[in-house]
Amino acid sequence: MLTFQIWGVQNIMHPDMKEPVFAEWYGSEDMLDVSAALMECTREAMQFELFNILINPLRKDYALSWHRDDVKATATPAEELAALAIKHYTIQWNTALYDDACLSAVPGSHNRIRTPEEREANLNGGPMPGAKTLELKKGQTVFYNNNIRT
Repeated sequence: MLTFQIWGVQNIMHPDMKEPVFAEWYGSEDMLDVSAALMECTREAMQFELFNILINPLRKDYALSWHRDDVKATATPAEELAALAIKHYTIQWNTALYDDACLSAVPGSHNRIRTPEEREANLNGGPMPGAKTLELKKGQTVFYNNNIRT
């Protein structure tokens, strides 16, 4: 018997999925306007990538560990500082399909290297010091510049 759990679904906008509502939302006029404003660029300069649905497993607890998309968990403090200095012109959207409290962030961590306690939690699991959970209601969206780490 398999004991793994699926954590997410990728390629949700592929035509074979026959779920046009996701592409319609992702490419809607409002989404494009807000995304361009947040990134301070024109629509033509934008590149949309990675559209996943994250799943809350029913049979086994699963969570992505606290991470920074652009900094390896194993980065030394010097490597981390160098990576944090790079300006990224990206945003991330997290929208709840139902009431959930799955997203957490460490306020202020986007502009500094991890503390020793954060580094330990990042590498070995366990609670992340200072993490705040965002409680979203069905249909609510939180968005942020990728320079703010999730």
